[in-house]
Amino acid sequence: MRDKLRTLSAITSIPRLYGLSVMGTRFAVYTLDRDTGHVEPECIAPGASDVNDTAPQAWWKFDVTTEAGCKRFEEVVGDVKVMSAALS
Repeated sequence: MRDKLRTLSAITSIPRLYGLSVMGTRFAVYTLDRDTGHVEPECIAPGASDVNDTAPQAWWKFDVTTEAGCKRFEEVVGDVKVMSAALS
């Protein structure tokens, strides 16, 4: 996700890029700030083994079936709409 966001940031002028990682009804929101290049959530440090599956379950804290999850999803969509409108 991070690599894709960074690649896209090089070819767009919007200030933030979003990525969603979805598992069932739960989702995590990735955000790249184009000015700083910083991506949230923070990157996981490489592990000692070849398999590095240590993403905290808390990253998928939003559930689209809850009011809070819907609100967060709508915030992301609203921000993308505002940024897109500014391109015109």
